Amino acid sequence: MVRGDTAQLGHVFQNLISNSIKYSKTTEAPEIHISVARQNGDWVLAVRDNGIGFDQQYAERIFGLFKRLHRDEYPGTGLGLAICQRIVERYGGRMWARSKLGEGSTFYFALPAVEGSAATETSDAHAAETQAYRDRPSAALPSAQSR
Repeated sequence: MVRGDTAQLGHVFQNLISNSIKYSKTTEAPEIHISVARQNGDWVLAVRDNGIGFDQQYAERIFGLFKRLHRDEYPGTGLGLAICQRIVERYGGRMWARSKLGEGSTFYFALPAVEGSAATETSDAHAAETQAYRDRPSAALPSAQSR
């Protein structure tokens, strides 16, 4: 569990996923992988794609306001990643990217894990409820006609 505004963190995911689609290769179907791992008291989330990528030397620059690497080829204002980084930093996190030109990119953001909060207890209760629902016999599931 992390602390943050759902809409703002949703904006981060929306921007990263839409960038993965926007900067996809014209010769391949876009592939986007989202993962999460617990590391050193943080939840580290990653959005990886198989797009056009960029030279790693520009990894910090792309988070600047109005900074774009592909000004003519792709539409945009150069604000998306800058806003995402500020959202993540607002909640005590950090954001960075790894990429190889022609091989895709991975955008990471880490947010401090919240332990022992009411939100964690709610999440645990929700997980238990979800598991109980999944464990029900299939006969107990409503049919499509009864919905």
